[in-house]
Amino acid sequence: MNARSLPSLPSLAAAAVLIGCPLVAPAKEPLAASFPAGAIAYVETDGLAEPIVALRDSEFMAAVWDSQEYREFESSDGYQGFQKGRKFAEFVLRMDLWEAAEKLLGGEMGVGFYPSDGDKEKPAALVVVRPESTFAYLKQRIWLDPLFMVAGRRVLEGPLAEAEGIKVWQAKGEGADDERPFILLGRTWFAVSTERELLERAVAAADGDRLADGDTFVAARERLGSGGALLRAYVDTAQIAAAKERLGIPAKAEDIFGSFLTGGLTELVARGDYAAAALRLGEGGAELEVVGDADPAELPEAYRVFFPAPPETGTRPLPDVPGLVAGGTIYRDLAAWYAAREELIAAAKLPAFDKFESGIGNLLPGHDIGEDVLPLFGSNYQIVAATQSYPHLESPPGVQLPGFAIIASLDEPERAGDLMQLFFQTLLSVVNFQAA
Repeated sequence: MNARSLPSLPSLAAAAVLIGCPLVAPAKEPLAASFPAGAIAYVETDGLAEPIVALRDSEFMAAVWDSQEYREFESSDGYQGFQKGRKFAEFVLRMDLWEAAEKLLGGEMGVGFYPSDGDKEKPAALVVVRPESTFAYLKQRIWLDPLFMVAGRRVLEGPLAEAEGIKVWQAKGEGADDERPFILLGRTWFAVSTERELLERAVAAADGDRLADGDTFVAARERLGSGGALLRAYVDTAQIAAAKERLGIPAKAEDIFGSFLTGGLTELVARGDYAAAALRLGEGGAELEVVGDADPAELPEAYRVFFPAPPETGTRPLPDVPGLVAGGTIYRDLAAWYAAREELIAAAKLPAFDKFESGIGNLLPGHDIGEDVLPLFGSNYQIVAATQSYPHLESPPGVQLPGFAIIASLDEPERAGDLMQLFFQTLLSVVNFQAA
């Protein structure tokens, strides 16, 4: 064939327009478009196979499988029952469960929770999976159809039976019909739900009211950005608050550490119409972003301690520690949080602070914890865990736990250093005296 016999690019474009064939493939719908509107909460993952494979091949899993605790678990009835189920599933799928998880969960998976019909207290759940490889999924469907014919009863009437390109089964077993899950196999996706009506709404979502089009859901997505995330979550807090005031979150925290760690976030969630989060993995570690429509500037003064004010920069990156296993960093004005404890924490928990002050007073006589000690600390706190070496031992221990360290920034390093030296000297004296 010579060059003159080939059609020109403009003629190809014209032909494509004439026959209605787009030159560019249409953009794929977001997974949330497969979910009906009205979800109380929604979670989705994208590319879960990669961390699954990394976990399978990690030194951590190798240590788990080689541990004495795992060997003891292998002899338990629960493990033997799991092994029987695993072997049967692998026989049906013609691959091991790790490979099945890699192929079937390598794409997108979402879980939505909806108000249940009737008098059920638990919300109804809908799981939708859209595998990355349609070919691999269709190949597995050949083996899954006979399995569901044995383990389930085919739905042969109603909207689910009439929909094109799908098959639906209800699991067999004991209990009422409305307590057994439904399983849907589509051409490029599959789904599981605790309620038939929820599956019907999912099938109809493409032409009807979709979660992806909801005002608060769209606002949450815009706040989180379009960057890739391993996991995204969305909660319709307004819908929950309509049934339960403040989402059941008490006006004052009933857990002291919980108040210090997440007091500001929980208050924002309690006051907003939605909350959303995205988990991203990168070379530097994991990043969790949480957003909502409530404004921290509108919170009562006591809650300002949880949020950095300009020119503060918020949290700092973790230090580059050799053998770093994990770590966390938090911004918190400890002195201000302690001073506002009566406004933030339930009265029943406040006596614990009196006991704490009494103990510190014995180790730092003449110093007030709220006025003399805590103001010396800054607002950045980090905890790191790293692998340990054991050159001082003839042989390393059987269980090699990582080492831990807590790092606190100091606003007044010299005064804080002197005070910490006094604290530890007094503490060691007390410990040695008690040991004697």
